[in-house]
Amino acid sequence: MIQNIPPIQLYANPNLMHLFLQQHCTTVKRQPTKYERSPAEILQIVASSLHLTPEKILTKGRRTNIVFARQIAMKLIKDYTGMSLNEIGRIMSNSTPFDHTSVLHSISVVENFISIDPEYAETYYNIEQSVRRIPKNIVK
Repeated sequence: MIQNIPPIQLYANPNLMHLFLQQHCTTVKRQPTKYERSPAEILQIVASSLHLTPEKILTKGRRTNIVFARQIAMKLIKDYTGMSLNEIGRIMSNSTPFDHTSVLHSISVVENFISIDPEYAETYYNIEQSVRRIPKNIVK
């Protein structure tokens, strides 16, 4: 069972990470949006757009580029999966999970930077367009 695997091992193995993220996506109890995506897809898009790996984004690293990518991923996951802040916090760390206030803060930071920094906004919107372009999962 995936829930019994230590987080470090879970995120070290991309296949296990994908299964874990898929499992969390199935807990969302709402109608899918037009652009519904899985967290794994969004993490991959953000990571490749910012020249990182999904595993690097999921670390607790505090380097600016990692924090930047993690915050963008949290906002996009919130916007395109409909997951709760607690669910996002659980999947966005390979050690202790973020709580919902950390996720909320990250989303606020992204929204603030979009409104005041044109270069940041351009980067964000380019990544968001990439998320919108990936083929939609078939939700059953």
